[in-house]
Amino acid sequence: MSSFPLHPGGPGEDRTPEEGVPPLLRLWMAVLCTPADRRFVLSDLAEEFERMLQARGKTSARRWYRRQVVRSTLPLLGQRLGRLGTALPGRIPWRSTRARRGDFREPANVPDLFREVGFALRTLRRTPLAILITVASLAIGIGASTSVFTIANAFLFQESTGLADTDDLMAVYTSDERGNLYDETSFQDYLSVAEEVEAFDGAAAYRAGVLSLGEGEGAERVIVEIVTGNYFDILGIRPPLGRGFLPDETQLGGAQRVIVLSHEAWQQRLAGSRSAIGRTVTLDGEEFTVVGVAPEGLLSRLWRLKVYGWVPVGIPGGTYHSTPRELEDREDRDYLVMAHLAPGATPQQAETQLASLANRLRQEYPDAWEDDRGQGRVFTLLSERDSRAPPNMRAALAGASAFLLAGALLILLIACSNVASLFLARAQRRRREMAVRLSLGATRGRLVRMLLLECLVVALAGGALGVLLAHATTGLVDSLPLPIDVAVSFDVGLDYRVVVFALLVSVGAAGLFGLAPAMRGSRPDLVPALKGEPGSEGGRRPGRLSLRSLLVMAQVAASLILLVTAGLFLRSLRASASMDIGLDPDRVAVMSKEFDPEVHGPDEGQQLFLNLAARLEGFPGVEAVALAGNAEASLWGVTTRAVIEVPGFESAEGGLEVVPYNPVTPGYLEMLDMTLLRGRTFDEGDRFGAPLVAVVNETFAKRYWAGMDPLGRWFTVARTRQMDTPTETPSRSFEVVGVIRDFTIPEEGDSPPPLFWTSFLQDYSPMMVIHLKGRTSAEAMVPILRREVERAHGEVGLIEPTPYRQLAELRFIGYRLGWRLLSYAGAFALILALIGIYGIVSFAVTQRLREMAIRQAMGAHKKQVVITIVRDGMTLTLLGMLAGAAVVIPLSILIRSTLYGVGALDLPSLGGAFLLLLCSALAATLVPALRTIRVDPMLILREE
Repeated sequence: MSSFPLHPGGPGEDRTPEEGVPPLLRLWMAVLCTPADRRFVLSDLAEEFERMLQARGKTSARRWYRRQVVRSTLPLLGQRLGRLGTALPGRIPWRSTRARRGDFREPANVPDLFREVGFALRTLRRTPLAILITVASLAIGIGASTSVFTIANAFLFQESTGLADTDDLMAVYTSDERGNLYDETSFQDYLSVAEEVEAFDGAAAYRAGVLSLGEGEGAERVIVEIVTGNYFDILGIRPPLGRGFLPDETQLGGAQRVIVLSHEAWQQRLAGSRSAIGRTVTLDGEEFTVVGVAPEGLLSRLWRLKVYGWVPVGIPGGTYHSTPRELEDREDRDYLVMAHLAPGATPQQAETQLASLANRLRQEYPDAWEDDRGQGRVFTLLSERDSRAPPNMRAALAGASAFLLAGALLILLIACSNVASLFLARAQRRRREMAVRLSLGATRGRLVRMLLLECLVVALAGGALGVLLAHATTGLVDSLPLPIDVAVSFDVGLDYRVVVFALLVSVGAAGLFGLAPAMRGSRPDLVPALKGEPGSEGGRRPGRLSLRSLLVMAQVAASLILLVTAGLFLRSLRASASMDIGLDPDRVAVMSKEFDPEVHGPDEGQQLFLNLAARLEGFPGVEAVALAGNAEASLWGVTTRAVIEVPGFESAEGGLEVVPYNPVTPGYLEMLDMTLLRGRTFDEGDRFGAPLVAVVNETFAKRYWAGMDPLGRWFTVARTRQMDTPTETPSRSFEVVGVIRDFTIPEEGDSPPPLFWTSFLQDYSPMMVIHLKGRTSAEAMVPILRREVERAHGEVGLIEPTPYRQLAELRFIGYRLGWRLLSYAGAFALILALIGIYGIVSFAVTQRLREMAIRQAMGAHKKQVVITIVRDGMTLTLLGMLAGAAVVIPLSILIRSTLYGVGALDLPSLGGAFLLLLCSALAATLVPALRTIRVDPMLILREE
């Protein structure tokens, strides 16, 4: 688009819209404005934008700009329509006084657009049931699409609320042990970044924590963010009530117990009282003074997570893994870092300085700054926008969103096909009306506009209802149920992007299903239509498929795609549920328990665990009790890892060997029916003072002692790590005394990782998972665990009392969710497709009643009439299924890697979907066929 002056005749005469105005939105406004008004519209808009830019900053100015565009769309669209003889009155909200005094040309006459809308409503009101079904179909299609877009928008695109200016905010990540670039940073490394990177004029660190709110039985677990004292200043957050943290409140090691509440917590728990400032709340048994309330909508920077509030790091004694020892440990990486660029600094300068700092840290702290491959760690810099969702998950989330959005758009396509068929039938019935209008002088363009307006009214009604459905649907995502005692809640709401998306989808749907009927209905054969004679559908030549037939074929094809995909996920879910994973979780209930290592030493902690296990064994119905550092089949898997050295083994990949391991009590492997292939498992003699022993899986033995007997072999554990947090243990050597059959995890394919077990009696861990096996069921063990295992202050239950089978099935939640969503989508698509088949067959029968009557009068048997009608309907169905198969077969091959236990061409899924569609289509064609032969042909001939 060519540029044009913003301020004609003034100092800004040489300026163009590209200077200072967001280009995409400027282009949108330029398209809507008439050429004569364009220069004045953009002139006023640029003036206001520049004023807002100086007064409030770039982020606020752009947000203001978008609001004005949304508010001005309808008035400008009305001015565009005015060129076609219509106009929509309305005032452009940002117009200047000069423009209102006469620079804009106001419409000269009262618009007739509203009269046409009223006529469209009266016309649609004549068939209320059909229109209600149409609107409901569109609402489900638009609602499904909008729901998926809302979730994707919330996690990928939606702006962070409450931040003053995000353009100069940067997220700093540190690579982890496996080379992943986007991991957390230790507190000491954060201090180095804040002090030594001159391209930043400040940096803040934060992490999520779980604290107990209240005391006694009424206490509940809430999520808070533990932040540095400058967190609100760096992010530009200005609490509307109270204040942020003061410097003397946030001195490390002497920070005061103060809290800034979230707006939601302030409203729900303190009734939005302005006297909340100065009041206290009890967190982990300590009194915290409320000093401020955060802006409405401010969330954690982790996954749009709702939090109770923000507390300072460095409180004496620590708050949720923020003890002095953990803050001083450079290997304890638990913090995310946000930094603000200094005036005049660029991200490239910051990256260069961060790389120099990383090299220095590796030289000074080689143990903390080398990963498992022996490579130095690195810092990675991302903009605030790119860091709103965890970068590691961004691609997966975008892929899942695209997959679900494709399914939702298929439903919308089917709904639009049905609506198009309905409006084609309406156009056929209104041939006489259109012919009369044309004979009286109406132009074809006028008729097209009238028919499109009816479609637009229906689409906008469906879109409005779809937005309401999306709002209700996304509310289900707000709280995510997990087997932990903390309510995890996300903020997935509607914003202007969602509304604009729904509006565009609605208008696009109107064009998709309305254009062809409008064009077809606006050109009837005048003479036959005026006489009331039946006519062919748009003059279609014999042997060619009608438009309605093509629409039904598209519906059948889309339905087949959704049904086959749903079948693939169902088959994958069943395969994963029935797989032999190498252990039996039936009748076992699990629960995590942790003893504070700073309070209880290894000997005392181990004895406390053993006493707890002995007490649980005495309850009626308990068959066995065992302890393990991890629940291998759970969603979390084995989070404890060890750096090992095996004599005589050299890795082809280079670097250190990092292997998951699990300390367990004697009897644990037997409780879960793990198959012992060679040697023995643990017994009571494998305790402190005895030689250290280990049991390994098949993969471990084959990797490190291929072709040799692993029993009696030794390996050394150099250091260990619990959930990526290093533990202080000396180097130890273990003797292999047994080999267990591989434990299989679906996501890890056919190659399980090396894994070994150690005896808890000689390898203590402060956090263990209690496994309680019942004689009858796991459900009977859950109340015992809940009642008898007490949680200490500050202890976070990673696993709540849960049947192990239920916990293991969480691994397959993706299959279950995918199957359930696609099943709903497939069922709805099938219903819509059957409605379409039934509709077109019924319409064809209506058009051919005279033909069928003549055939029967000439001696044709009713059976032959039924066969003729059913053949036509089934022909369309088979053609649609062939078209769907051409798409679904490559698609099933494409998504094969996301499924488990299902072949690339899964015959049960394909055959089941084909058979279901065929049977359903046969029923949909038989109904109008049987209804036809029940009508006396002589009555039809007399009417003709």
